[in-house]
Amino acid sequence: MFRLSLKMTVARKGRLLLTSLAIILGTSFLSGTTIFSDTINSTFDRLFTDVFRDVDAYVRSTDSVDTGFGEVRASSPVAVLDKILNVKGVAAAVGDMQSYARVIAKDGKPLGEDQGPTQAIDAVLPADAKLETLTGAEITEETTSQIKKVLGFFTAFLTAFSYIALGIGCFVIYNVFSITAAQRQRESALLRAIGASRRQVTISLLVEALIVGVIGSVIGFVAGIGLSRALSVLLNAIGLEIPTAGLTIATDAITRTVLIGTIITILSAILPALRSGRVPPLAAMRETALDTVQKLTRRVAIGLVLIVAGAIALFAAMNGASVAILGVGVLGVFAGVLVIGPALSKPVAVVLGKPVAKLRGVTGAMSQQNAARNPKRTARTAAPVLIG
Repeated sequence: MFRLSLKMTVARKGRLLLTSLAIILGTSFLSGTTIFSDTINSTFDRLFTDVFRDVDAYVRSTDSVDTGFGEVRASSPVAVLDKILNVKGVAAAVGDMQSYARVIAKDGKPLGEDQGPTQAIDAVLPADAKLETLTGAEITEETTSQIKKVLGFFTAFLTAFSYIALGIGCFVIYNVFSITAAQRQRESALLRAIGASRRQVTISLLVEALIVGVIGSVIGFVAGIGLSRALSVLLNAIGLEIPTAGLTIATDAITRTVLIGTIITILSAILPALRSGRVPPLAAMRETALDTVQKLTRRVAIGLVLIVAGAIALFAAMNGASVAILGVGVLGVFAGVLVIGPALSKPVAVVLGKPVAKLRGVTGAMSQQNAARNPKRTARTAAPVLIG
């Protein structure tokens, strides 16, 4: 069965490639965002480690305002410099809002952190000046974390976008495998008739999903490298130049991208694979492929519950609830609309198809009937457009 699955997959190269495109797009955004974030983090880690390498003590105001994109601090009085220079062990100190100085001893050698004049500089600073002293290591860590916080908004947006793309890919993959399962009913029934079990027929389709997932994820990761480079070029073009020494590609980025892409593909194919395994042997006698439609009553009930729950969460968010509640509300409404979609698609297709049928005659009527005949398939096809 495994060899048969491989042969069946390779025999349909066009479908294999087109199905892989759905996962390639999602994983390329995911890997591109991960590589871009890792590159930025490593760049600023290296940059600020170099900038503050010769700084033993850093004096600044304790008055600060958090803007959401880092802190803005009050200026320090210039007269404080004289007090710092009189501290034992301090040979040089420079006051500047943009640059940093390392404390040098009278013998010309830099003071080590173990004998730095920081618990001493604090002692001579006037209490009303509201100043504090940090070591070079402390200011390096703080500055780096602030930069990462600022860029975190950008990378978080890109990450969310990549997961949305993967979500759209799920619907596309599910649709493709659903259609595949319907088209291969006679093939699956014939396998059942010659002795294949339900489990073997199901696994044969999952093997195809595994191949699609792995190939699509690997290609998506490679495409993500190019996407990451494109993001750097874009930022440079708008004046936000990042002094990178090259892309940082971590091993876990490769593993995570391939695993997520493969798992999503397999999960999207599970239900069609199970339906394929349930095909009775007598279906081999049919001349047409059928995609059965089940009752939609239960689906409507679940969809309405999700929509109502989401609406309540949205109302709570509008009245002061946390952002997390807002996210839950949006997710609930979206999920409810997607679940209830098949119940809505048939009447909507009939109404929207009427002018098409009048305008295009038999062709328009056939289009209207095709869209209305299988509401689940129509809803699944419309879902990626809705999400996008």
